[in-house]
Amino acid sequence: MSYEEMQDRFIRDVENFELTVEHDEGVFRHLKCRNKNGSSNQFFTVTTYPNHLAINGDMGSNSFSRVFDMFEFFNNKISDGINVGYWHEKCLNENRVHSQDRVEAFIENRKKQIEQDVLNLEYEESFTKYKEQSGDHTTIEDFAGYVVEEIEAHFECKDLDEYRFITALEDYDSDLIEGLSFSDDLEDLSSEKIKPRFIWQCWAIVWAIEQYRIYEAKK
Repeated sequence: MSYEEMQDRFIRDVENFELTVEHDEGVFRHLKCRNKNGSSNQFFTVTTYPNHLAINGDMGSNSFSRVFDMFEFFNNKISDGINVGYWHEKCLNENRVHSQDRVEAFIENRKKQIEQDVLNLEYEESFTKYKEQSGDHTTIEDFAGYVVEEIEAHFECKDLDEYRFITALEDYDSDLIEGLSFSDDLEDLSSEKIKPRFIWQCWAIVWAIEQYRIYEAKK
């Protein structure tokens, strides 16, 4: 779903919503946004305090940090659109969608890269150290195979779903090659799309601020 389609959906979702200002003291604010009929469906709140803004409710929770008054950071109108990529950078939570298939493909590609690096003697020091400690007449091809087996054994029983794959990658610690890591390459997964709920929340924050500005002008 495109940002424009999500905008249209959001506008329909909040068509009968109203804003209630629960607290309003400088940058300390608590705004409640819900359907006028009292339904809690897609109900949300926006709370601010110095350098922070949090959105909570039926569509999930997220918090952001950038400037002292976060209303200035998000101070758009619905008609101005949203800046999902930049706002996600200032979000304190992870909102990218990572499929297990993508994580498994990442691990497979990284494994092949490491195997090739070993064969190209990029880890020659680790190879030499292994031969000295084991006392075997190991070839570089054998050593590359051992490294691959070690990687496969680590990930064989790991949970690679959307929420736990980071732990599996960060926990990898090679006994054969000192400092070998998978977590250093996590940026290769950063192109995954943003969760639709995060986009909805961005529109919700902008809508709440716009409604708050109307409320503020009437005071």
